[in-house]
Amino acid sequence: MEIKLYKHKIPNWEDHRDTLIGMIPKVDRHKDDDHETDFFNTNNMKHEQGWHHTDYLRENQIEYREYAHNLIKPLVKESLGNFDFAKTWYSRQIKGDGHPEHNHGAIGFASVMYVKFNPEVHKSTEFRFPRTDYYNSFPTEEGDIVLFPSMLMHRAPINESDEERIIVAINIAVDN
Repeated sequence: MEIKLYKHKIPNWEDHRDTLIGMIPKVDRHKDDDHETDFFNTNNMKHEQGWHHTDYLRENQIEYREYAHNLIKPLVKESLGNFDFAKTWYSRQIKGDGHPEHNHGAIGFASVMYVKFNPEVHKSTEFRFPRTDYYNSFPTEEGDIVLFPSMLMHRAPINESDEERIIVAINIAVDN
């Protein structure tokens, strides 16, 4: 079985990095109304901290979404052809945060944009080979976007560093 994953470097990433980071809301983890967890909030999902879903946040907190979409539109079109962006969210993960194995359902493709990511201390998304217990990741760095089938099981390893890790995730509906 062939599984297609695509990795692109966002053009001129250095020109966009700080702008995008500045648009992604900082969340007070002690205020319930700022941390949206309904999508992933189950008792068996430990280490899901840091996930904030654009589609459920107040409208004035989503300016980063359009900026991120505009950065990756040509890359997604190059890899997947006709598409629509579906749900978009971000994760600001501090030490101890991660996300357990999951998939994004039968939408088409999912993506991870590495916004603030130090490959010397952070681990990349780990993908599970279908019908196995084998996980693998591949080298990524800031400014990379990885596109993968939305049904592919994957996880974000726990951030063991004192450096914050920020990603933007976007589901992508593909027109085949």
